[in-house]
Amino acid sequence: MTQHLFLRALRTCALLFGLGLFGAAALAQPARTATEWLAEGKRLEEANKLTEARAAYRSAIAADSTLGVAYLRLAKTTVFTGALDSALTLATQALRRDSTLHEAYALRGAIAGQFYSKIQAILEYSMALRIDSTNADYSLQRGILYFEREDNDRALVDLRRAARYREADALTHLYLGYVHMAKGEAEAARISLTRCLAIDSNRVDALVDLGNVRSAQNEPQEALGYFATAIRLNPEYARAYYARATVYTQADRYADAVADLDMAVSLVPSFQQAYELRGQTQLNLKNYERAIADCDTAIQLRATPAAYVNRSNGYYNLKRFQEALPDANAAVNLDPLYPQAYLMRALVRLQLDLRATGCADLRKAEQLGLLQAKGLIKKQCDTPPPAPAPNPAPDK
Repeated sequence: MTQHLFLRALRTCALLFGLGLFGAAALAQPARTATEWLAEGKRLEEANKLTEARAAYRSAIAADSTLGVAYLRLAKTTVFTGALDSALTLATQALRRDSTLHEAYALRGAIAGQFYSKIQAILEYSMALRIDSTNADYSLQRGILYFEREDNDRALVDLRRAARYREADALTHLYLGYVHMAKGEAEAARISLTRCLAIDSNRVDALVDLGNVRSAQNEPQEALGYFATAIRLNPEYARAYYARATVYTQADRYADAVADLDMAVSLVPSFQQAYELRGQTQLNLKNYERAIADCDTAIQLRATPAAYVNRSNGYYNLKRFQEALPDANAAVNLDPLYPQAYLMRALVRLQLDLRATGCADLRKAEQLGLLQAKGLIKKQCDTPPPAPAPNPAPDK
């Protein structure tokens, strides 16, 4: 009996010893390398499993802290969490380990351009282009940044380079159109925007801007056709209604313009330009109270000389001259080279019997190129003021 128990215990010990060896062997299997973790992270990222991908990239860094590309991949996936400062730090760590990682410079440029400094973003994309000079994305993004800073000549160079390396890119041709419009090159803008639409015929922004170009080229019917197509493709695109309203206004179709501007501000309640144009259009319709209300809203959103002049004009037509004068003053102060502001102030001052300063404003408006002022100067200022009526002789 004792011998039987002894043998049974011996077999149990042998079994446990064997299991221990098996477990030890399992634990002794080689760990994944940094390269393997990196590949796993990419696979998870492609499957849109970003949390698991970030964990894999952290494991890659733990396995090899000198692997710059692991920091880069972790930085890119961190952007989607909104932790932009962390993403910037990781991109910087990637570059400290591998200064040839142009994607890390580009990532820093993208974050800086959107949230921090456009100048810094331009510098980051410039570093990326030093490493990969044929990258169309980097040229495009730097060109957009130059355009946003109104450096149109540099923007044009970058955007043309982007188009050379990637011809069939609608966004590149769209921004080429924007730059040509900013430079006053209407025909070049038309060509670029037409190419954009040939690549992607559903780009409502290109349709609207091409309509604006054709309007500037005195082709209003063609412009209206582009705007109508944009609205058909996207009935909630406020810029299309605003653009069409500008053409209606030029054609004296004020009721149609107001209807489009009503739609524009209903879609985008903060659309300052739409309120400003609607205020101007209401003046043309002699709806002075409505014009003043629209100008109130436009000025609250963003004060411009035109909005102040329009509101002053509304007060003027309602014979509320004391209220019209401060608005005319504000327009002059905002833009001392805006001739309509001096004209408006002159008209108000003349109504307030401030002939000397009113005539000085008219002469300033004429000096700034406003032809309308010349006739008013001749009528109001080049003739002597009427003599005061004589006092009646006292009764004897």
